Amino acid sequence: VVTGSDDTTVRIWDVATGREERRLEGHGGLVSSVQFSTDGEKILSGSWDKTLKLWDLRSGRAECTLTGHGHWVNHAELASCGHRAVSSARDLTVRVWELGTRE
Repeated sequence: VVTGSDDTTVRIWDVATGREERRLEGHGGLVSSVQFSTDGEKILSGSWDKTLKLWDLRSGRAECTLTGHGHWVNHAELASCGHRAVSSARDLTVRVWELGTRE
């Protein structure tokens, strides 16, 4: 299970024990949206810092930070292909991101 928090972290939990397995840090605001990739190797997070981050679970680091929203990110979703993401924000925009180009 993955959760976003108002302490600006993304956390991965062991369902069986209820214990935190990993904490990902790097956002500058509340994390409002999180999703595992279909292969379970990455996490996409959206935040009130107006960014999305694509996390590599092996390294625990953000592979990329996507910027362009003018207000906080409400929701972020990875496409099943793993090469695109879609996000919506409080600035009333929806963006489609090509993750290979980070645009």
